[in-house]
Amino acid sequence: DCLERVISKFADDKAKCERLVELLLQYDEKSRQAEYIFFKSDVEESLPDEEAVQWAALEAKLQGGGDVFHRLGAITACIAVHSKVCHEHILRKLRQLKSGMCLVTTAVEEFMSVLDDQSDQKIKLQSYLDKL
Repeated sequence: DCLERVISKFADDKAKCERLVELLLQYDEKSRQAEYIFFKSDVEESLPDEEAVQWAALEAKLQGGGDVFHRLGAITACIAVHSKVCHEHILRKLRQLKSGMCLVTTAVEEFMSVLDDQSDQKIKLQSYLDKL
């Protein structure tokens, strides 16, 4: 019921799909910038090993916009999978902005990487990737 209403709101208004894509790109840029700033800083040198560095970089990325990027990617994937009209609007806007559906799949894959393997959310996200 709720999902159908949300999908119909996006399907009925192309501008909503376009804005979703714009936000996805905006937060992708923010998260990449935060990760870049982390690696340019001296923090990396004070950490004990490579694993600690990777976790700290992920934390910086998430705090810098990556969390929102992942969630926007999940929403975009859900809408694209459940509505052919939305899928077309999203793809058209991605192409217009010189990007592609790989941006959505990257966001979802990164999101899945921080979830528990058996979580319902991870299983649902995988089903979206399989259908994209």
